[in-house]
Amino acid sequence: MLKRITSLFRRRQLDRDLFEELEAHFAIKQFHLEQQGVPPREAARQARLALGNCTLWQESTRREWTLPTLESLLQDISYGFRLLNKDRAFTIVVLTTLTLGIGANTAIFQLLNALLWSPLPIDQPNRLIRIRATNLPSTDRAWTGGRATSPVERQQVPYPLYQLLAARTDLFAVTAAILGQGEFATEIDNAPHRLHASVISGSYFSVLGLKSVQGRLLTPSDDIQGGPPEGWSVVISHNIWTRLFNKSPKAVGALINIERVPYRVLGVAPPNFDGIHPGVAVELWLPMSSFESLYPKWNWRNNPSQWSTRPFARLRPGVSMEQARNTLHLISPSLLAEVKDTQLSGIDLKRHLSIQLDPVSARNGFSPIANSYGPVLLLLLGAAAAVLLLAITNLTNLLLARGSVRQSEIAVRLALGASHGRVRRQLIAETLLLAVTGAFLSILFARWATQALLTAVSRDNIRITLATDFDWQALAFLARLSQFAGIFGYFWFKTAPKCNDCSEAISKRAMR
Repeated sequence: MLKRITSLFRRRQLDRDLFEELEAHFAIKQFHLEQQGVPPREAARQARLALGNCTLWQESTRREWTLPTLESLLQDISYGFRLLNKDRAFTIVVLTTLTLGIGANTAIFQLLNALLWSPLPIDQPNRLIRIRATNLPSTDRAWTGGRATSPVERQQVPYPLYQLLAARTDLFAVTAAILGQGEFATEIDNAPHRLHASVISGSYFSVLGLKSVQGRLLTPSDDIQGGPPEGWSVVISHNIWTRLFNKSPKAVGALINIERVPYRVLGVAPPNFDGIHPGVAVELWLPMSSFESLYPKWNWRNNPSQWSTRPFARLRPGVSMEQARNTLHLISPSLLAEVKDTQLSGIDLKRHLSIQLDPVSARNGFSPIANSYGPVLLLLLGAAAAVLLLAITNLTNLLLARGSVRQSEIAVRLALGASHGRVRRQLIAETLLLAVTGAFLSILFARWATQALLTAVSRDNIRITLATDFDWQALAFLARLSQFAGIFGYFWFKTAPKCNDCSEAISKRAMR
């Protein structure tokens, strides 16, 4: 097999070896005939007759020495490349259309995949849920784009309600919460920085099942009211550890100031983890209780009217999502009755007690960016797919017109003995060569388009950060689009009308 494969790249040497061997057989036969008294000229004629069709011998021997199917495929690709290089205007138009069409779809898919569909890089993401509040009173208001609107759901609950949920060990193995996140003024080695931090409960990393690269991660003992005896601790991201600490082991234990409050670096998060909000790269994780040192006037811990804590949990083994939902719906009135605002009465109290706690899968995280831009990106993906379909339809018509110009070439090939299947394979090879080249160029365009979309939707108060490297899902999507672009003309071939005239039928098939 190795000799057959290497022979594909030694075609000329193989042909010379075959020619020399056949000439040797001819010379030996002629010599024997001359030894028997046959005149040289007659001996040469009889030797040629005895040897037979030398071209046929060469072809049969080549089939034994090489891989005929692969060899014909390489020939088709080489011939197709020469034709496309000859007709450069046609090639540039096709490749530009495919690059823009496939690249735009791939870029939008990559953003949607990162924001909505990719699971979090944690242990058993399917067991992770977030707990939201639904069936809200009509008087409830949320701020969207600077205007007050009536929310469909609330992702935050009061901290006392979170404590009651954390005590439900019959439903949840571990429960955690996020108090908030944003950019904080940070000082590292006397150098100022603006870093994105997330204020979390001590059980945050336990729920996610993560392990540190250096040091250790936050635990409930680091998140106690008033702070532990050794002071507040912070976990830094792998990116900050690389960029600001040069991956030094001495980073663990280093003292940094966050909003003028001292924190000691406790550990480094895994390299592929940037938080549970896709699109927002967290660089620091602060214990929730330390927020009282940063903003001592905000009473979020004991005020039941402060819906500021975002709870999430890992389901207990053996508990399904449906069981958790039924149980939460059942106990919602009693839980809300324990954390009601004392100023509520009458119809306001009734509306408060009618709120339902509902679990939702957090397999893909929960990001406000996904809520804001997910529907728009889905709409863009549909529009880009429609544009790609129209573009490929136009390209198919362009290929049909080009095929009509090549009728003479195809007729000559058929007259010289080429089979109909070989002609079709040649034309398919040219189309797939265009599709593959367009896919390669689409990767470059998609990377640029992804960055352009991220820049377009980012604002001063929100930085959208997503990994734009191609993963297997993006590559699979790209391959599907390229395959679709390459075989779209096949439907025209299948629906081609039958014709009694063989030459006309072959021309129609060849064009398709």
